[in-house]
Amino acid sequence: MILIDQKGGEIMARKVIERNISYDKNKERYYAILYFGEENGKKIRKMITCKNIKEARTILRDHEKKMDEGTATKPEVLTLSDWLHYWINNIVRDNIQPTTRYAYNSVIKNHINPGIGNIPLQKLSPTDIQEYYSSIAKKGISNNTIKKHHDILRTALKFAVFQGKIVLNPLSRVQPPKIRKTPISFY
Repeated sequence: MILIDQKGGEIMARKVIERNISYDKNKERYYAILYFGEENGKKIRKMITCKNIKEARTILRDHEKKMDEGTATKPEVLTLSDWLHYWINNIVRDNIQPTTRYAYNSVIKNHINPGIGNIPLQKLSPTDIQEYYSSIAKKGISNNTIKKHHDILRTALKFAVFQGKIVLNPLSRVQPPKIRKTPISFY
């Protein structure tokens, strides 16, 4: 599909190559359009930019396979901070003691949200989390405390997988810090 403006010049050079794949000759890029179904009468789609048609076909084939298996997740703009807020207030609120909830909120508010809270949940990677652990360790936070952060994130993201917000928990590929036992001294 090529659009022409009133003066006869092309304003969009994106051309459909095959079903769900188009090519922009000005940018020399291919686009794979991933279809996730409909919600409230609107089609849910995501466009991925590709370097060549082979890459576009591979992405499209992988997406269709995930859709058939039921493992594809709809694109959302939900950040880690948004998910942790939902998780603490709607999932674990009545299942934990008030003091535990206070401790979780404190860790989330003071450490996790400022560190990695702005990352979209579906784009959160093991590398992001490992770098977060390294950055807070440099600030002097002990391995035992970092392990508590790890436990909170692991549990919250486990529920994100369970509720279909993400396909895989990135914490399953992150090495938590080793807990250092403090030596016991006797008089």
